[in-house]
Order: sequence, then C-alpha cells, then structure tokens
Amino acid sequence: MAVIIFLLIAAVIIVIKIVSDKPITLWGGGEYTFNVTRLRYAQVLPLIKVGDRLKLWTKPNYSRIIINVRGYGFILEEGQLGLVPHEYVSVIQRHLLSDYPLYDAEIVNISEKSCTVKVKLLSRKEQDILNAGVKLAHELSEREERVKLTALFEKPYHANLKAKPLMVIFTLLKKDFKDFQNVKLIVMPKEFYLKNIYDH
Repeated sequence: MAVIIFLLIAAVIIVIKIVSDKPITLWGGGEYTFNVTRLRYAQVLPLIKVGDRLKLWTKPNYSRIIINVRGYGFILEEGQLGLVPHEYVSVIQRHLLSDYPLYDAEIVNISEKSCTVKVKLLSRKEQDILNAGVKLAHELSEREERVKLTALFEKPYHANLKAKPLMVIFTLLKKDFKDFQNVKLIVMPKEFYLKNIYDH
C-alpha cells in the first residue's frame, strides 16, 4: 500500500512538472531567481547548503518578505536569511496572501558575499492537482487502516484464561453530585467504529 501511495505522489509531481512547463499566470504562478538582500545574519550561512528549502513570511500592508531557513524559526537571528529584493516583493507577496499561497523556495547558489534563491509560485491549477493527490493519498491510507481494523474485528474470539480481567474505574470530579446513580459501559457494534476510525 505504501508503494501505491508513493507512486501516486510521484505521478502528481510529474503532472505538476508538465503543467509548470507552460506559462501560467493565474493566481501568481511563476518562477523567480534572485540574490537575497540584506544578508546581515552571517551566522546562518554556515548552517545552509545548496538545495535547502526556505520559508517566506510577510503580512498585509508590509513592504517586505522575510526569507527564513526551515528548521530555525522566525525569531530574529535564529533563522532569518535575508529579504526578497524589492522588485520581486509585489508579485510574490500578492501570491502569498492569496487564496492559493503554495510555493517552493530553495537555495541554488552560495558564495562568500551572496546567496541565490529560486522561488516557484504554484498556480491555482498546480495547487488543485497537488491537493487532489494529497487527498487521494489520505483516503487510500484511511481505507488501508479500515481494512486492517475490519480484519481484526472479524477474527474469532478465543478466551484467554491467563488474561487479566478488564477493570473500568470512574471518578467523580464533583463529590456533591447527588444524582449520580449508575454508569453504563456500552460496546457498540463494529460498524459504529468502522464508520470513521479517526473519531474513536
């Protein structure tokens, strides 16, 4: 089953690659390569390498996009690599604040004085394909868990004389609850638990 999910995700990536080879401008799709500006957190540079993924952060009415190293947080020198150049802020910010904000940002070159980053903004069509693939992979995984649980429930019961009895203890949080008389422990049919295995 894991192989099927892997092949499914690989197929989605291939489709996105095919789609991304065509010029798409809907919802800010596009690709931009630039040198990071204000590379003032020099202590971050020894921690990064070409191919590392990056996070972009901005907010409405903010004229900057902060570039952060994944895994080092957003707090000041802890993970900030620098800023997106001013000439790219408008188009990238519009994408990040839209209803379809997915992107991919990675380091493509590092030198003593500069760091080159490539940002790929996924178009609405690409994101729909990706989301559909993720949803299908989740459904396949849930289906596999349901099959396993069904098989477990359908196994014949054999009493284990050495097993310890099940003990259920209820504790009243309010001792002055005078209307408390009895408690029922109800075991529902297996179909009840198989309906949505993540709710029980």
